[in-house]
Amino acid sequence: WKTALEGIRSSKLLSGFHMLQFADTDKYENSNGVVDCFDDYQGISPEAFKAFNDDTVVVARLNGQIYSANQLVQIPVIFSQFKIAPPKNATLSFSLSGKKVYIEGSLTDVDTFESGIHDLCTLDLVMPDLKNPEKLILKIDMDFCDGSSVSNSWELWVFPEEKEVISLDARNDMQADYLNYKCKFNNNSDLTITDKLDD
Repeated sequence: WKTALEGIRSSKLLSGFHMLQFADTDKYENSNGVVDCFDDYQGISPEAFKAFNDDTVVVARLNGQIYSANQLVQIPVIFSQFKIAPPKNATLSFSLSGKKVYIEGSLTDVDTFESGIHDLCTLDLVMPDLKNPEKLILKIDMDFCDGSSVSNSWELWVFPEEKEVISLDARNDMQADYLNYKCKFNNNSDLTITDKLDD
């Protein structure tokens, strides 16, 4: 739900929201509701669900969840709000933490007086220089001038940079470039590695 609804809440085509199927139903023989047919939660609490689908949500548009140590990652932050009388402004704060807080910051006097979808900022984060893989949490909070607040978070993994390069006695004819980071190729080889198929 989180990834799909955050994508929807970030769309400039959106002009409001509602839940079509809150509960499971035997009529359509599916089980994709937030609660089951007895109104018991299925895997997510109301608080966790409201973090990404409420009147007001903040969304980080991650381009993935796996990153390398020291990698520069640009993360657009979007504010999706549909309220009749929204608060005038807020303070946005963010943190990237795991075994410790690696990065944190804030932005004050963010205008929030209009409903709709708004690009707030882009976070330019350099992933920490880790020696071992670590799961990190990116958390973004917005504290509004009327005393209300919203919070959302995302899990991501950071892996150490791979220093070792493998020498291959083969030519590279790959459209994808992921082998370029790990392999050194021999352009005079009779063997070709490719991901292109033709007749």
